[in-house]
Amino acid sequence: MADHLPLIVFPNASVISPEKGKGFPISQPSFPSHANQVGRLSGQINSLKRDFQEYTVNVSGAVAGLEPETVLVIEIAGSVDDFKQAIESAGMEWLGEWDIDDIEPTDDFYELNSKGQRVDKLVTGRMFLSMTSQSSLEELLSLWEKWKKNQKLPTGKTKWRDVFNQLVTIRRWGIEETLIETGMIDRWEDYLNPIDPDERISFQIELFYRKSLQVRSRIESAITQLLARLIHQEAEWGC
Repeated sequence: MADHLPLIVFPNASVISPEKGKGFPISQPSFPSHANQVGRLSGQINSLKRDFQEYTVNVSGAVAGLEPETVLVIEIAGSVDDFKQAIESAGMEWLGEWDIDDIEPTDDFYELNSKGQRVDKLVTGRMFLSMTSQSSLEELLSLWEKWKKNQKLPTGKTKWRDVFNQLVTIRRWGIEETLIETGMIDRWEDYLNPIDPDERISFQIELFYRKSLQVRSRIESAITQLLARLIHQEAEWGC
């Protein structure tokens, strides 16, 4: 150890108040009652089940041995700590999450000021994406049924109570993201109006990154099979 150390002089401790208008805003969304939340979410849950069943039928026949999986979109008002743990506890694969600040206020979800009064502003929240299989969807539905009946959730999965309390939207990643938000529909219209039957159109396939090498390899193999099938069909049609 050195015999002589540099002298460090600390100032006297003092409390400095933040300048007016520059404090940290605290978002305090108001959530619906349990009964109202059950009523407004039941339709979304039923639509999710039907949508996944239809998707499973379509995908199962495309490539033999490919387990149907889909991306689940979950939007909540406010925030839920350690939601990644909740996702994985239900057997899903966490893909990512983002802050959102454009939830339209309703009688169910709205912001409150420091006095607990409703304010007319967009509600802040979080958006989560997770990869969901048939088994993990069934686990999610089981948790939903328990929460709906005010039953205790299993150990390690109690975070889902907060998720259901604050849930704004739950749905399968679908046409809204893949076609509308990416501008793909507009591009298709440009390609088809007018249509050129001799034009070859390049395309790319975007995949969600999976943490398992085995899963990534299986999906790559499935896509390779689909592309080979398309090339074979093109040859048969004489294109």
